[in-house]
Order: sequence, then C-alpha cells, then structure tokens
Amino acid sequence: MTQSHHPSMAPGLDIKAVDEGYVVHQPDLDRVHHLNQTAALILELCNSRNPAAELPNLVQAAYGLPQPPVEQVMACLQALRDQGLLRPRIVYADAGLASAQGHHIRHCRLVTAELRRRGIEPEVLARAGVEPALQSELRALAHFRHDTYWWNDGDPLCGWLSAFIKSADDTCQDLARIDGLGADDIVYVCHVSPAQLMAVAKWLTAMPPGRRPHMVLEFGMDPGVDAAAPGSGIPFSVRDPRFDPQAVLYRLAIKELPPDAADRLLLVTQERELSAIYSALLERPVGLLPVPYPASGPLRNRAGARPVTIATLGQQRGTDKGYHLMPEIARLLLRSGREIRLLVHNSLPEMMPGPHQELRRLAAASEGRITIYERIADATAWPQLLAASDLILCPYEPRAYRFAFSGVAVEAVANGIPFVGPADTSLERLVVDFGGCGVTFEAWEPGAIAAATAAAIDGLDELAERAFAAAHRWPQIQGPERLVDALLAFGG
Repeated sequence: MTQSHHPSMAPGLDIKAVDEGYVVHQPDLDRVHHLNQTAALILELCNSRNPAAELPNLVQAAYGLPQPPVEQVMACLQALRDQGLLRPRIVYADAGLASAQGHHIRHCRLVTAELRRRGIEPEVLARAGVEPALQSELRALAHFRHDTYWWNDGDPLCGWLSAFIKSADDTCQDLARIDGLGADDIVYVCHVSPAQLMAVAKWLTAMPPGRRPHMVLEFGMDPGVDAAAPGSGIPFSVRDPRFDPQAVLYRLAIKELPPDAADRLLLVTQERELSAIYSALLERPVGLLPVPYPASGPLRNRAGARPVTIATLGQQRGTDKGYHLMPEIARLLLRSGREIRLLVHNSLPEMMPGPHQELRRLAAASEGRITIYERIADATAWPQLLAASDLILCPYEPRAYRFAFSGVAVEAVANGIPFVGPADTSLERLVVDFGGCGVTFEAWEPGAIAAATAAAIDGLDELAERAFAAAHRWPQIQGPERLVDALLAFGG
C-alpha cells in the first residue's frame, strides 16, 4: 500500500455494538454489515489521518501483539472497501510535480485543497526528487522516476524514441506500485505525456478488468500538430517527428489501450479546441474538464487605473513565451508617451540571461517605471502579483499556443484582468468565450505586440468592464469546486 494512502470511512455510517461484534448500517444504500471487533477497530482507524501502512502497527498496539498483522489488516481493508464501507480512493498523479516553479504546484494545491475541504484525503504522487518542503505541504509521495518533460536521452539518432520507451516502461512499473486499487477508485493523471499514456495503457492491460479504477487522463501540452494542410482530409498536420514526435507518439500510445477499458477512461483537456484536436488525434472522445484556477483575492475592476501596470507573469522558459522579445517591447511601450508601468516576473533569470540582463538595464534607467520580480511566486506572492496587474501581457509564440493551454491567461480572466495574447490561439478563444476581455496581436514581433498592448491601454476602461464581468461569470463554470465535482461525478 502506498505510504500516501490515508483510508477514510464512508460518510453517514451508523455503527452499533452488539454481543457478537458490531452492526454497521449504510442509510443511503439501506445495507447492514456485521463486523467483528478487529474489523470495527480498523474501520474506526480509517479516519483520513492514519496512513494505511501504519494501521498494522496501530492494531498491534491495541491488542498487544508480538508483530504487526500486516497481511490480515490489508485483507480487512480490502474487504471493507469491497463492502462500500470506505470512501473511494482518489489518486492525484503528476510526474511534473517536483518544485515550486510552474503551474504544476498551483494546480495540485487547488485540487487537493478542495478535496480535503470535502473531507477526502487524496493520495498525491509526485516525481522522485520532489522538494522536501513541497512534499510535506502536499503530503505527497516521491513516486515517479521520470519527469513529464523528459523528451530525449541524448542519443543523436533516436534519443526521442529511446527516451519514450524507457519512460513508458518505468512509469508503468511506477503505476503498478499503487497497490490495492479497486473499481470504485479514481486515478487522476495530470498533464499526460505520450510516454505516460503508453504506461497507463500497459498498466491497465495487465490489470484484472474488475479491479481497474476510473482513470481521468488530462492532456494539457501542445499535441505536436499544426493547422491542417489544404486537401489533407484530416483536421491537422503532423510535425516532423525528428524535431517534434509528440503527435506520432500519442497516436502510437492510444492504440495500446485495452478495448474493454473504454468505460473506465475519461480523456479530457481544459480548453475546447484542444479537446477537439486531441479527439481527432487519439480517435476517441476527449471531454472538457473545468479549470481549477479561482480568483486569487477580492475582484477589482481595473477601469480608471492610472498609471496602467502592464505585467508579464509566470515561468519564463524557452522562447515560446516570448520573453526574449520583452526588452524591445518595453522600449516601445515606454516611448509611446502613455502613462504606464511594467511589472516583469521571472523566477528563472538563468534560463534567458541575455534578455533578462537587458531588462535589468532598462529597469535601472526607467526611473521606477519597470519593476522586476525574480523570486518564485509562492502561494503568497502570486496573488500579490496578480493584484498589482492592470493588464497582463502574454507575448507568446502563436504556433506554440494554437493548441496549448495558458495558465496565466486563464488566471487573468479568473481575476478580472484584461490581457493581450496571440491571435488564432487558445488565448484568443478565451477572449471570445468571455466577452471580449482582451486584445490579440497577429505577428509575433515586438512592434505588433507593442501596438496591440498600446491599443489595450487606450481601451482599458471598456476592456476592464468586460474582464470584471467575465470574472463574476467564471466561478459558475470554472474553479476547483467545478473540477472536483466533475472528478467525483465520473467516479459515480
């Protein structure tokens, strides 16, 4: 049993002592169960606080036994689960969860906090090497050997393929170490990579059908496709696998899923067009899961804000987020004569040292108009950064975000902050879905991005009203409560 498993008694049980032991009544199912004294003790110890692995020691102490009765207690736990006397287990699995950087940690905090608010203790499985402080905070188990983003093992000819095979095989073994799962349990795998999809397929194939849990597989990364080629007959074009094998590997992995497991699987994304593309790529229905991000604090209408604080937030990694364009964008905006300030968040300056040093030089000469925040935006700092923002700038590469999800843009809508992002991407679809709460740019170059940002500044009051209205609508369809509702509904 994984150390992260904290079994919990099903709610609403009526337990009464009788001469032969205990009678347990389940009012919702109108069932009556008879337990002996030891089984009743084990049921009582299932309070979501005691790890399953600790229960044999507690039983040993209660009865003064010479050894912990491990096999007997585990068998009793399984029997209690089979009788419906324990809550279904919910496993939150994320091999990208390792540090306080990026969206993985915030996503996990929000979902697990909502589960715990409902009295459900999730099992959080993170990557091996997860930071000790995070492991303690999340009550997580360092479980998966390979990072979600391990794409290549360094072989110049087939590194992408050998890394896929190695990661899939090892991750399948990691999943197999989650013992004791049953048909009522839910395993939620976040940000599924091709190797992880293959691992799930192999794991389910090896598992007895009657023991397969409900599997929620959430796809959030760029699927490795572009717009359809004219006359191709398919809704996308596949990139050269030598440079981006994602689409090919996803298509290969989905074919390994056992055909009799379809009713145990819920494939989802958190963006409507992304669901459509993944559905075409995987040749299976891919649904829509609510986004867990709520407003980070009291909503504020940005109408009338002067000077306007333009913020670039989030983990600035690679070129797809456009951070290398920010120095020139900043120069153009500061020269525009508008009443503005710039807030630049970059917790990994070493990832793009050239552009970051240039921004530092601009900040030093800006007379306080540019502020650079270089620390990790933790649970305290992130809401403060959002609260300080009047307009969020996402200078992202259009190709990279055509079918990819932006957590920063989503948080902008949740908090009532207008934003600027690339056209013909998930960010533009977010603008359309939430009443025109942002402005888009067509060309991925500093002049076009600065011009779109200037237009947003000039029309900020109207944009702010739209964003404020969008933020009030947001919790009706998005947020951690809606996501957990969907998870539990799938589990029945």
